[in-house]
Amino acid sequence: MKLYAKVLDAQIFMHKVLETRHIFCSLDIDPYNSGFIGVESSIITTTKGSLTSKQCSTNPIWCVKFLKWFEGLELRHGDKVFLSVSSSFPALVYSCIAACEAFGLEMAMCVSMGSSSWGANRSELNMSVILELLIQGGFMNIRPVLYTLGGKNENAENMSSEGREYLIRIMKGKNLE
Repeated sequence: MKLYAKVLDAQIFMHKVLETRHIFCSLDIDPYNSGFIGVESSIITTTKGSLTSKQCSTNPIWCVKFLKWFEGLELRHGDKVFLSVSSSFPALVYSCIAACEAFGLEMAMCVSMGSSSWGANRSELNMSVILELLIQGGFMNIRPVLYTLGGKNENAENMSSEGREYLIRIMKGKNLE
């Protein structure tokens, strides 16, 4: 249960990050104070998302479920995996990363930056920022090797031009491994 506690600690950390940035989320929106629930709409929102699904994804039990899936797939310590993750479910993404690291898997990761409603869709707290905060907080080690814009066809077809341009500027500034 060390992994479960680590995911809970990451949620407490993210909630504190929101508070220090004067971003407050009601318990109606983020009932577990996970810090991983975004907003209904922003310039980087791709589609309408389900708040209930985002709330469900903040349950730390997902990290345990990932471990069970890894065992079922007969993965072993040191195996290489590629994670293609959506910014629409930042809590689920973190649970998967934490489980991969706990399992001893070698990861490469692609992050789809656009997000549906209630995901990592705060422009100032997008998925690349969240991942970097989790790295700086000591909760994970992996950095993405690739970013996409996300949204329809992974090129932000269903996002505002302002959001698309914003994400392109962010991705151009990334030093990928």
